[in-house]
Order: sequence, then C-alpha cells, then structure tokens
Amino acid sequence: MTTAGQPEPIARNRRKHLGARLSTFGHAATLEFLFLLALAAAMAGVAGTLAELLTDVRFDIMGRAYLLQWTLGVFTALSLAILLEGTLFPWSGRRSLRATLRRVRQWGSVFVSHLGLLPSRRQSRKILAIGAVAATVAFVVACMISLVPGIEQIDHDQDARYVAVANAPGLAGALYFAIAAPPPEEAMYRGLLLLIAAAATWWCRTPAARRLIIGVALVLTSAHFGYIHLEWSQSNAIMAATSGLAYGAAALWSRSLWAAVLAHALYNFAVGAVTI
Repeated sequence: MTTAGQPEPIARNRRKHLGARLSTFGHAATLEFLFLLALAAAMAGVAGTLAELLTDVRFDIMGRAYLLQWTLGVFTALSLAILLEGTLFPWSGRRSLRATLRRVRQWGSVFVSHLGLLPSRRQSRKILAIGAVAATVAFVVACMISLVPGIEQIDHDQDARYVAVANAPGLAGALYFAIAAPPPEEAMYRGLLLLIAAAATWWCRTPAARRLIIGVALVLTSAHFGYIHLEWSQSNAIMAATSGLAYGAAALWSRSLWAAVLAHALYNFAVGAVTI
C-alpha cells in the first residue's frame, strides 16, 4: 500500500511527525496565551494603581479595585498554566509537582524571551532610541491627521477619559495617560497578537512566509487597535491605528515589548500635555 506514491510506513511516519508538530505548536500557543494573560493582568494592576497614586486621578469603574482584581487574574492564569502542564499535557510522564513547576518555569523563560522582557544593557539602549523615534513619528502623524478636514474630532467634554483627568493638577492627567493604559494594551496587542505571532513563525519553512505572516499580523493588530478607539471619534481611531503601526514596528525592530510600551507612553503623555 502506498500514499501519494510513497510506502505506507513512510507516509505514516510523516503523518505522525506532523501530528507531533501540531501538538507541540498547540501546547506552546496555549501556555503562551496563559502567560500573556498573567502578564497583562499584572501590568494593568500595577500600572493602574501606580497612575492613580501618582496623579490622584480616579475612574469610577476601576478605582482602587485594580490591584485586587488583577492579582486574582494573575493567580488564576498561573494556576491554569500549572494545571495544564500537570494534568492535560503530561508529556514527560511525570506528574510530580516539582516536575510540573520545572516545565512551567521552562515555558516561562521561553515566553520572556519571545517578548524581550529581560533585555541586555545594549538592547536597552536600542529600546530607548527606537521607542523615542516611534513615539515621535506617531505624534507627528497624529497632528497631521487632526488637521485633515471632514474627520470627526474628539469631543473632550464628552470623552470619559478627559473628563476624569480634567481637574488633575498640572500635567498629572497627561502622566496618568502615559502610565495607566500603555502597559496592558501593549501586552495584549503588540504582545499576544504580534511578537508571539512572530515567534510562532518558526512553523514556516521560508523567510518570505515568515515576513508575510508578521506583516499581516502588524496590519491587523493596528487596525483592530484603531477600531476599539472608534467609540470616541473617527480621528481617534485613525490615530490609534497609525500609532499602532509605529508601536508594532518598534517592538519588532527591537525584539522587545518594552519599546512599544515606551513609545505608547511617550505618545500618550505628549497628546495629554497638548490637549488637557
């Protein structure tokens, strides 16, 4: 018996190899997603709490519950990761807690590497430079978009974000915008949907296919980032989409999520300083 002109044992081995690759890919993708949720939760809790403490700005729907809510989210995500490793995917055949924790730690180090969360000193300098350039480009483009006639602009009197920081002292409102939103948003958009997608291109066999996937991921994440800002105004959505391209390019170029976070924070501060 043959399959596609090849002996059955060879065809069976190839199917088995493909199944193993798919299983490994699914396993890695699931754990990366769980670790990403934990990271986004931690970033949201710490950044939101820090922004409120430093600026005395309060949002009624979140307020002081940040830390408790997101600490619970981190605990839940890590618990799911441990459960997944120890019960659903006992690849090594060992179900001891020590072996499970070791596997989770190994996957965690891979996750940190994919997002560039622990950069070297040299890479840190690169992150600072690229983040500053990306923020500048995003801000200049946003200013140009605001001058285009016929595009609905942001109504600051109706925008809950601006209303919340309207009475903040000095540049505290701009500082709040710079601290609170960028870390969790970048973790989800440039983290889960871009850098991890780029890391997953190991599946591809050709550089052209990798570049295509990464390019599509960059465009789609930026478009969706703009879409979620559409509720405030058309100009806000377009600015978010174009700035998302800059943040994504910074993350890919530096191979670190921190470049996108820095670019987003600098951009938000500049916009807040000009408009509040």
